[in-house]
Amino acid sequence: MEQTHNTELLIQIALDDGEIDTALRLLKTAPISERYNSASSAYYGKAIDLTVARAAEEMRPREAMQIYQQHVERLIAERNRKSYQIASTHLTRIRSLYGQIGEYEAWTQYITMLREQNHTLRALKEEMTKAGL
Repeated sequence: MEQTHNTELLIQIALDDGEIDTALRLLKTAPISERYNSASSAYYGKAIDLTVARAAEEMRPREAMQIYQQHVERLIAERNRKSYQIASTHLTRIRSLYGQIGEYEAWTQYITMLREQNHTLRALKEEMTKAGL
């Protein structure tokens, strides 16, 4: 089946079988076009990277955070309010994961860095404030 190069299907099979590490490995090797699907899929949380992140939260919270962070950065790069709203939702999840592993200082550093890198994006700052970030 790996010869079909349908990485999304292989990832879904791995997740269905409870093979989180396999899904994470497959996601890392997947072409970007397969990781994220279309932008509209990302808006509705159907991108395969988000599916893997949700599945990895309990067993592999650091890997889940990394996936969410990449997704957030991608959404911010789209430069529109809807993307900022979705990114803020993911940021609240990232904050929870940092709390789950007791790395509050790392969360503070990450969110501070993100704010500094995007200090000119007024709409992003507004959406982050609305989300309590």
